[in-house]
Amino acid sequence: MNNGFRALLQYLEENNKLIRVKKHVDTKFEITAVSRLIHKKYGKAVLFENIKNYKLPVITYIFPDRETVGISLNMKNGTMIKQWSERENNRTPFKIVHDSPVKEVIDLKPNLFNLPLSVHSDGNAGQYITGGVIIAKHPSNSTLNASFNRCQLVSEDKLRIRMMPPQHLGIYSGECEKQGKQLEAAIVIGSPPALMFSAASKIPIERDELEFAGSLTKQPLDVIKCETVDVFVPAQAEIVIEGVFPPNLREDEGPFGEFTDSFVPTMKNHVFKVTAMTYREKPLYHDIFAGGKEDLLLLGIPIEAEIYNHIKKFANPEDIVGISTIPFVFGCVIGLKKQREDQPKSILLSALASYSWIKMAIVVDEDVNIYDTEDVLWAIQTRCCPDKDIIKINGVSTYTREDVKDENVGKLGIDATAPLNKKLIYRRRSNPFEQVLNISDYLDY
Repeated sequence: MNNGFRALLQYLEENNKLIRVKKHVDTKFEITAVSRLIHKKYGKAVLFENIKNYKLPVITYIFPDRETVGISLNMKNGTMIKQWSERENNRTPFKIVHDSPVKEVIDLKPNLFNLPLSVHSDGNAGQYITGGVIIAKHPSNSTLNASFNRCQLVSEDKLRIRMMPPQHLGIYSGECEKQGKQLEAAIVIGSPPALMFSAASKIPIERDELEFAGSLTKQPLDVIKCETVDVFVPAQAEIVIEGVFPPNLREDEGPFGEFTDSFVPTMKNHVFKVTAMTYREKPLYHDIFAGGKEDLLLLGIPIEAEIYNHIKKFANPEDIVGISTIPFVFGCVIGLKKQREDQPKSILLSALASYSWIKMAIVVDEDVNIYDTEDVLWAIQTRCCPDKDIIKINGVSTYTREDVKDENVGKLGIDATAPLNKKLIYRRRSNPFEQVLNISDYLDY
């Protein structure tokens, strides 16, 4: 599935993980509202076939669950984080091709108003591209960076895009501006899944993220060169918007309701001038709701891998049952087959230091479902002794966004594991018959 967005769509269809909406819908509020409610009730991806004033269909929630992520990365769901860790240091160069579906239509005078960009909430400053992966080449070498950045629609050939250091794209832009040069880039909509997770990853700036996409799946990514900028893009993409960031040009962008469910205020951000657009003859438009399940999986799984790389120093990999950033990426839950009483606290300190956003870490026993918030809360309430099982670290910044950094200071660790010498007392009840019965046999239809 490394080379195709369409392969992911086929998987969703074949495994009953996609709902098609044929009703006429509006890009302003309606698509977001309907897809959120459908996903909340049914846990599936949503494809809108009939968009008011637009010809393109819109798909969202393409990663409806962790199983889909594992399939899309050629990984096993239960050991995905460990496989990520094993693969991330591999080098899998991308493969350059000279013909691809994304070049079926080449438009050198594109009109961005033809794309069905959504308005997600009533405080947003208009329509935004949220599912686009921006690819740019390092100003001094051939390294390619990929990242997610929100893109505000301004005119038929102009977007406003938020980016700044320490994000790598912001560093690239800063280097270009020092040289008085524009930064060439491409916005890819409908990327291969591996590239999306590469773009969301936390790998060092010197790594090529198109190469890293191949490393994640152990398959080279097929790429093709853009028409008007010196950038390679995935050959199996749906839509590619080519353009440049003029040096030292900023305009007001925002407000925008981001993944924290609060608003980033209006501020001066970069301008992107569009030079071309290429796409399939019948492309799909991918929309991501910031803070939705799909967005949190894209954000969370790379962070889980980062945490795993830190905490495995304090436990055998076999004893780390799993790591979850649910229900939100500012915290994590670690499942552990505990071997020593001091082990959870060492792991907690390591997890809290592993990634700046982690403000709360929780360690639970192997019999707790780390992906079930009710089960995790049960473990805290029944197995944590606040007198000795809480770690508080004062004065450490977590989420450093300028306007909310004062409210994001300090970290908390919670040991919610049972004492080793009281394993029998804390053994959870079970009913073996639950594992073999078919509940439908007991229901009268």
